[in-house]
Amino acid sequence: MENAGREPEKGGTSGRRARQIFAHRILFENPLLIALLGLYPVAAACHTLKNALELSVMLAVLIPPAAVLFCCVGGRIPLWLRPAAVLACSAVLYLPAAGLMELIFPGAVNELGIFAGLMVCNSMMLSRLTEYAPGHSGREVAADAAGCALGYCLMMCLTAAIREFIRLGGVWNDKGASFFGVTGKSTLAPFFGFLLVGFLAAMAQHINLRREERAARVRRRQAGKEAPRL
Repeated sequence: MENAGREPEKGGTSGRRARQIFAHRILFENPLLIALLGLYPVAAACHTLKNALELSVMLAVLIPPAAVLFCCVGGRIPLWLRPAAVLACSAVLYLPAAGLMELIFPGAVNELGIFAGLMVCNSMMLSRLTEYAPGHSGREVAADAAGCALGYCLMMCLTAAIREFIRLGGVWNDKGASFFGVTGKSTLAPFFGFLLVGFLAAMAQHINLRREERAARVRRRQAGKEAPRL
């Protein structure tokens, strides 16, 4: 698991590296599954696919402009002050983000309650904006922000859809009858959300382990071919 949280190999054009970063952030270095960033809103608020999509709209508005801003000026802000700066920036962006979410999903702000506001201090945003954005190029930061946001939202929607299906017997249908019966209500508990994310994280780690094993076998074969013959 040495490469689970490592950057894609350097080299090649900047565009190629940006594409690698984007692709890796979606699954192999998914911020939710690999680093467990932003876990609480997913476990506590995403009971239905609709909830997950509402929070996805919120995140899609919050992270891109903030990533661009901290790519440009983050290096000039002392490290100890960056988390506060990220929170202040996110708080300002929350207003248009909440407005767009309310426009697409009327009543979403009241429905989500405190969890909509918690997206402002999402640990995934804090990590990427304080640590990654200030020290990388604009193209790499854009790829990182887009990949992290997409990967996070996909996993958020997947976990929410699974919980909704177990509880209601369908997705986007509150009139269904789950074959799990009364026990399906347990999916509303944050513990069930943590447990589900844990299983998905273990699956992602398994995939990364298999990838690392295949890469190691390829390196050994290449080393054997390149070894000089006596």
